[in-house]
Amino acid sequence: MIRIILQIILIMFLTLCTNYFIRHILLPDQTWGNATISIKKDQLEEDIHKYNAIFIGASTTYKQLIPTTFDRIVTDADIRSFNLGSQSTMPPETFHIYDNILKLDGLDIEYAFIDLAKIDPCHTEHLHTTRKRYWYSPISYIFTLNVINNSLLPDTLKMLAIKNHTISFAENIFNIGLVTALDNIKRTKWNLSDEDLEGILGENYDGFVGLYEDAPGMIRRRELFLRDTNSVDRKEKKIQKLYNGNINSNLLNYAYLDKVNSLIEESKEKGIHLVFFLQPRMQLSQYRELIPLYNLIDEVHRIDLANPNLYPEFYNAKYMFDASHLNPEGAEIFSKYFAQEFNKLLIKKNS
Repeated sequence: MIRIILQIILIMFLTLCTNYFIRHILLPDQTWGNATISIKKDQLEEDIHKYNAIFIGASTTYKQLIPTTFDRIVTDADIRSFNLGSQSTMPPETFHIYDNILKLDGLDIEYAFIDLAKIDPCHTEHLHTTRKRYWYSPISYIFTLNVINNSLLPDTLKMLAIKNHTISFAENIFNIGLVTALDNIKRTKWNLSDEDLEGILGENYDGFVGLYEDAPGMIRRRELFLRDTNSVDRKEKKIQKLYNGNINSNLLNYAYLDKVNSLIEESKEKGIHLVFFLQPRMQLSQYRELIPLYNLIDEVHRIDLANPNLYPEFYNAKYMFDASHLNPEGAEIFSKYFAQEFNKLLIKKNS
C-alpha cells in the first residue's frame, strides 16, 4: 500500500515538473494570458531604451494616467513613463506583471508605480478563464490564500475565494486549457490592425487610452451614468467619513503588508524606486482594509489620491466618464495631481 502511494506521489511530481517545463518552453512571455499587457510588453520591448518608469494597475490606471502629462509635470527627475494598465487587473496579477516586465533585456527602469488594490477574489463567474489562471505560481498561490485568510471578508466568502483560487491554481499547474488559450491569444495578436494597436496602446503608443463619449459602444455607457450621479455623491460622503474618522489599525492585513515591503526592498536592490498608490472611487470595503495598510508603507513609497477632502474633483461627475472612471479632462487633472504628489515624494526621498 505504501509503495502504491509513493508511486502515485512520484507520478504526480513528474507530471507537475513536465507541465512546468512545457509551460515555460511554450510560453517565454509569462504575461501571455493578459492580451493587453502582452501587447503593451511587446511595445515596451520595441522601445526598450525610451522609458524609465512604468505604471501598473487596472482600467483606472489604464484610462486615467497620461504619461505625457505626468512626465511634463515631474520636475525633480527625468521621467519617461509608460502605462501598463489593463482591464480588471488586481494583485497578485499586478505583481506577476511587474516581476516579468523587469526581466526584459535592456529595460532600465528607475521608477515603478503599482495600484494598491484588494486581492483578486476570483469570483465564480470568472472561473476557468485564462485571465484567472495564467499568472499563478506556488508562491503567489500561497500568498493569495494568506491574504484572503487575513482579510475582512466574511468566512463564507473567504472559503469561496480560497476554493476558486485553488481550482484556478490547479488548472494552471496541470496546463488545463493551455493549448486552446495560447492559440486564441496568438490569433488575437496576429490579427491586430494598426487601428487596433492604437486602440490598445493609444495615439502616442505609450499605453494610455482615454474614455471618450463618441467611441464605439461608449455612448450608452455614458448615458446610463448621467441618469443618476447621486450614487457618486453618496460614495464620496462615505469615503470622506472614513478618512475623517479613526481607521481601526486592527484591520491591518499583515500578509499583504509583508508582500508590499518585500517588493519595495527587492526593487531597491534592482535600483528601482517602487511606489504604491491609492485610486479614488473604489468600494468602501477596499478602503477599510487598504488605508491601514497604506499608512504603514514608508512615506517615500506611497501616494494617496483617494481622499475626497484633498481631491474633490475625482468625485465630481463633470470629470467622470462613469462611476469608476474619469473622462479625458478628469484624467488630465488626475495625472497632474499624481505628478505633483510624486514631486513632493522625491523631495522627501532626496532630503
